[in-house]
Amino acid sequence: MGLGIVGLYALVFGGVAAQDFLERNSSFPSDGQTNDSVKASWWGVNRQPCDVPEILENGDTKSYYLYNKLHKEYMSTDGSNVDLWHDAGSHAIWHLKHVEGHTANRFYLVNDRRKTYLSAKDWAHGNVELWGNAFGLNTDYSSHKELQWLIFNAAEITTGAPRCTFYIMHSDSHQWLDTHGDNVHVWGDRRDIFEMGGEPENLQWELKPVPAWR
Repeated sequence: MGLGIVGLYALVFGGVAAQDFLERNSSFPSDGQTNDSVKASWWGVNRQPCDVPEILENGDTKSYYLYNKLHKEYMSTDGSNVDLWHDAGSHAIWHLKHVEGHTANRFYLVNDRRKTYLSAKDWAHGNVELWGNAFGLNTDYSSHKELQWLIFNAAEITTGAPRCTFYIMHSDSHQWLDTHGDNVHVWGDRRDIFEMGGEPENLQWELKPVPAWR
């Protein structure tokens, strides 16, 4: 699959190595001279990203639905609990805010409606939760490492994974964003963090852009 386990460990634990890898595999040159109109034409307003460089090209202001194809539902919140929901309403819209630094695939996941951050504790099968005051500024988020998530192209980890799907790892615990069709939680095999279990589809997410006209 091109990247391999050694490269993936570099993405998790090495900042400069991750940046170098992603720049080499980006769809656009990294010299900053690519014409904006060319980018817009290639990308389109609502094109679904298929790898990390495309997420970065979209910037922090782009909104997404996090869609689990296996269960045909969207990651949603009522303000306290985070689970799957069949409807892609305003409760299911998220921003991917890039974490400052050299690690290209590290993000905060921010719920647009509540302005709160997706968080997790350091134990297997623990439900994810929201951090911050609803509708508040929450300006001290950068001091909370438990709010950071790493995003990987699923095909770089699992043979035969569908195109344009991602695995999302909790950066602090090295466990994966998982669901069995109800609550959203984290799960991982501590013996091998890139082992996705017998049903990896539970851990595979699509980032569906929210139409600008919503």
